Amino acid sequence: MPTQNILAFDFGAESGRAILGAFDGRTIQLTEIHRFANKPVRVGPHFHWNVLALWDEINTGIRKAAQESQIASMGIDTWGVDFGLLDANG
Repeated sequence: MPTQNILAFDFGAESGRAILGAFDGRTIQLTEIHRFANKPVRVGPHFHWNVLALWDEINTGIRKAAQESQIASMGIDTWGVDFGLLDANG
């Protein structure tokens, strides 16, 4: 089986990282390729994740991973917030 390369992003309340996983059919090797701060922005009385800055970090992670190998799949995981506010329109 050829090695499959998977890119994973992990977003936490204060920082994030991009991990490149290489799976050879038996084992997986993980390499951190990018780490970044997750700095919230104040909008009125509330703090929110700066989604534009995080989008930029995702793109940086993708570029770094693409320099290392061909990516077969990508995923994003977050653990910095416990809820999202939705209105009647979603």
